[in-house]
Amino acid sequence: MDIKQNFKIIGSGIYFPQQVLDAEQVDHRIGKPAGWTRENIGVLRRHECTDPESIATMAREAVTHAMDDAAIDWSDVDLIIDCSTSRHRPIPCNAVHVQALFGQAARSIPCFDIQSTCLGFIVALNVANSLMQSDNYQNIMIVCSEAPLTGVNWQDPESSSLFGDAAAAVVLSRREASNGGLYIHESFSDYLDACTIDGGGHCLTPYDFTRDNETRYRFRMDGSTVMRAAIKHLRPMVRKVLDRPEVDLSMLHIVPHQGAPKSLDIMRRHLAFPEDRYYNNVAQYGNLVAASIPVTLHQCLKNEKIRAGDRVMLIGTSAGYSQAAMVFDV
Repeated sequence: MDIKQNFKIIGSGIYFPQQVLDAEQVDHRIGKPAGWTRENIGVLRRHECTDPESIATMAREAVTHAMDDAAIDWSDVDLIIDCSTSRHRPIPCNAVHVQALFGQAARSIPCFDIQSTCLGFIVALNVANSLMQSDNYQNIMIVCSEAPLTGVNWQDPESSSLFGDAAAAVVLSRREASNGGLYIHESFSDYLDACTIDGGGHCLTPYDFTRDNETRYRFRMDGSTVMRAAIKHLRPMVRKVLDRPEVDLSMLHIVPHQGAPKSLDIMRRHLAFPEDRYYNNVAQYGNLVAASIPVTLHQCLKNEKIRAGDRVMLIGTSAGYSQAAMVFDV
């Protein structure tokens, strides 16, 4: 669990697609009376990626903003990691598609993907940190571009009304290693079927798609089961983090995965996190899947809620059921 921190964040960027859906427009799509989404879900608005925008165009914008923020060019980048859940194509990997967006300038930079649904950014950050123990990696680009609204089942109001689309990118630079970093990641396959898309893989191939089984190719969530899993397992994990002598909750900024308004509030109260340093923007953007944590982190850095030298904990859950937390210094 103890790790040496080998990175610093030198730049970040985000992008939201142009089309905005308010709660009442979502009510219309899901066949509910006006006010249902505001009252029952709590997501007031979100952005939707529609033609001519795509996860590729969103990724390009977020990466360009991050590189401008870091004041580097592609000759400085040693690796591209894509941690999106949304896919450009099944093959090749997303990260190569990102490289292709920038043509000759990014040519030959190694690329690979990490897929851990909503925990994608935390997992990618830990992998990048491990790689930066080596002199081979001085600067790493992490990017995620998510369009979950293309995969929701609008006949399932509870889940479809949660999501929004966005992209985020973060540039890491290698720094002299320091002690005091923490990373913990746990998975409990007891809840394997609580969040699923059945179709598209080997169990239910794309070739088996019909109009009759279309909903199996869309996202399905058993929200009550996910909540029970989080209530049962999150507290022990957080306790393992906060029991470490180098972690002082009173000095910790907490950036959680922006899953759902009600679950975020329950998590904060259940885990006794201080409200003024627990950052929650899900009502404005919806659940952005893997992009939710880096989008929130970027906004906290740019509005100086989190400043250089502050200690941050990223925390979240994902399909599987998995949960993770990472503590590092900005």
